[in-house]
Amino acid sequence: MLRNVTAGPASIVASIISTIVSVVLEYLNYCSLGWVFLHREQSAFKSTCDGAVIYFQNWKTLMKNAGKVIAITIISLAIVGGAFFGLFYLVLGGIEPLTSVLADIDATATFEDGTAVPAGTSLIVLCAIIALILWGGIHGAFVKPYLLVSVMRRYIEAGRASTPQIDVYEKLTGMSKGFRKALDRAQGEAAPAT
Repeated sequence: MLRNVTAGPASIVASIISTIVSVVLEYLNYCSLGWVFLHREQSAFKSTCDGAVIYFQNWKTLMKNAGKVIAITIISLAIVGGAFFGLFYLVLGGIEPLTSVLADIDATATFEDGTAVPAGTSLIVLCAIIALILWGGIHGAFVKPYLLVSVMRRYIEAGRASTPQIDVYEKLTGMSKGFRKALDRAQGEAAPAT
């Protein structure tokens, strides 16, 4: 029995927002780490906090770049993933023992409301899974590093043109326990030992 085959609009929007936040936070981690390496003269915790503040201070510039990242990812998925899907659909669709097994699965499967699963659904799902796995490997090996370098370049340019602002420190301290802990640690390292 297939469950939750169709998601509601709110679930889809929540999933998209969650994915975007995940991408933004992933790049925040990389950019903050890059900022630590650029500022070896100060504590790693101080550099991490400065890096996060710089990231959020320049959110407009970085969000434009994030939009490009998401667009390139979607285009990559459509072209490369679509090519893999088409290739496997043609190849696997011509293998008679496989198609008969998948046809039997489709014939016996029903949705939660009792309606029958359309013929060919199992082949489509199988090809989509294989295409996504292969696209993920190619995207992770070739496209994602290029995008990361692009984001980091924009981040470093924006960071060198600005200094961390106190009000952004205060906002991030109120919003993130992790940021607050890193800031406390940075301030603890800066305090003179007695």
